[in-house]
Amino acid sequence: MSSNIVSPPPPGKEEAILRDSPDPTNILLKRLESWIHVAEMIDEYVDSHILIQRGITTGLEKARKAVNDAPKFDFSQPQQVETPADAEGAVASGQPIGIAESFETLRTRTDVLINKSLETEKALKAGVLPQLATLKGDIEKHIKGLKATGVKNLKEIEKAKSLTQTSIENLGTHVSSFNINTHSKLDYKNDPYVLHRYVLNALEDQVAKENNQIDAVISVEKNMETLEKHIVQVIQQAIGLLESDIHSYSTLKVESYEAVSQTFAAILPGHEWSQFITSPSSPLIPYDTPKRRIENIYFNNSDAYPTKAIYEGIMQRKEGKLLKSYTSGYYVLTPSRFLLQYTSQNHVKDPTPDFAIYLPDAQVGELAPRSSGKNKFVIQAKDSARTLGLGHKNYSFKTNTYDECLAWYNAITNNKPTSPGVASPGLTSPVLSNQSTFDSTNSAPIAAPVAAPAAAPVAAPAAVDPAAAAAAAAVSSVDPEVAQTTAQFANTSIQQ
Repeated sequence: MSSNIVSPPPPGKEEAILRDSPDPTNILLKRLESWIHVAEMIDEYVDSHILIQRGITTGLEKARKAVNDAPKFDFSQPQQVETPADAEGAVASGQPIGIAESFETLRTRTDVLINKSLETEKALKAGVLPQLATLKGDIEKHIKGLKATGVKNLKEIEKAKSLTQTSIENLGTHVSSFNINTHSKLDYKNDPYVLHRYVLNALEDQVAKENNQIDAVISVEKNMETLEKHIVQVIQQAIGLLESDIHSYSTLKVESYEAVSQTFAAILPGHEWSQFITSPSSPLIPYDTPKRRIENIYFNNSDAYPTKAIYEGIMQRKEGKLLKSYTSGYYVLTPSRFLLQYTSQNHVKDPTPDFAIYLPDAQVGELAPRSSGKNKFVIQAKDSARTLGLGHKNYSFKTNTYDECLAWYNAITNNKPTSPGVASPGLTSPVLSNQSTFDSTNSAPIAAPVAAPAAAPVAAPAAVDPAAAAAAAAVSSVDPEVAQTTAQFANTSIQQ
């Protein structure tokens, strides 16, 4: 069965590829158009009062017509239903007050004042209209800015998703091949362990972009909330000025506009936004939306056996006869029988191995007994990660303790078959026992540099292969401590 068949994530895990990325730009633009409509209605309402001074009856009838429509904010739901007001324009006690209810009060009061209007044309022109004009200008600028910028990261997120999807599919292909041909040789770049690290690397980048997108959308939403509070406050101020300018009319006129002002003042600045963002069909993201965490994400083959290390930890290595000292590295033995070395344990920083040898094509010398005090062994192999110097070389590996060396040796030679993550019974991985993470750029070599002793020729056994004997002689000229194990290359190979 193909490993690329997408299976649902286990409980507590998320899918790696989410279908949609949030972009509420269009709905927010429609909402701003509604606020423009609100500002225009109030502007026209006040302007109509100026005309009232030229004809009381005609002016008030036109003002009543100007505020005839209820505001529409959420275009994805049925039109907002207004709370009915009594004949005096008062909303029933206990009912929440918003823009729609305030306009209902305004229409009712205007009917009462149709025959009660007098002068104040100049005061209205100089006080209320400029604020509304400024408000409309502010909203229009916000509309232009939102159209020009919007949420810009969607293309980058889709590109990152595509890369993650491709990496997951590639991993699935080679996991399937591994399950069919367990012992067939493959390129180390197609090792499921390596491909798994590539998936994690791509997923880290995708999740970072998705979280940045969430931050960007929430930032836009908060800016919108702030703007709406400002709009409501400006409208409240406009209505308050209107009430003040017409206070000189008659008692009935004063009472009517005081009621209108009080109704608008009763609106909580965040009431309309709260109603909008808590709507069941709202496309916006709640402010308490949790960020994605990679440890909670599941993808196909994320826990497949070929992607797990048989043994991993820190070793020191040197190669050839020119190098005198050992260099520490983070090594991983994979089910595909690759011995890989990374600069660090961090899959985000170092997804690609710096050193890779395929053990079925390698020869390993014997491990010296514990009494010798030597914690090292030699492997003759080809570094598959190197583009230059394609021949086999002698690589000497060293650990801090003999037990660690024995655990590595048993895992590499498969003397004691073990499950992934444990090299030998009774021994724990150096990663767990010595340190939780490793970065060779921040860690000095554990072993002191090995000085080159006087050269001592070592004769190869009669049955030794010529190539192995030559390798043994080359190493012995630099480090007699590994000469004995190197001389065993011809007769010792990896047990599969």
